[in-house]
Amino acid sequence: SMLSSMVKYLESQGVVPFVSLGEEVDPTRHDVMTQMAGPEGKIIQEFEKGYMIGSRVLRHAKVVVGSGE
Repeated sequence: SMLSSMVKYLESQGVVPFVSLGEEVDPTRHDVMTQMAGPEGKIIQEFEKGYMIGSRVLRHAKVVVGSGE
């Protein structure tokens, strides 16, 4: 399909998703959409994956962060 060939092309150019779930919030990589009960400052849900190209963030991950409650 066109989507899978697009994904293969992007991967060949060095575009890779990064893991956010369970990580500490990093404003250089994450857009916090909301907070919910959970470990403070830890990402507990991911709305959209983030992507990097080399060491540069291409798209921030959209995440839900624990409020510490």
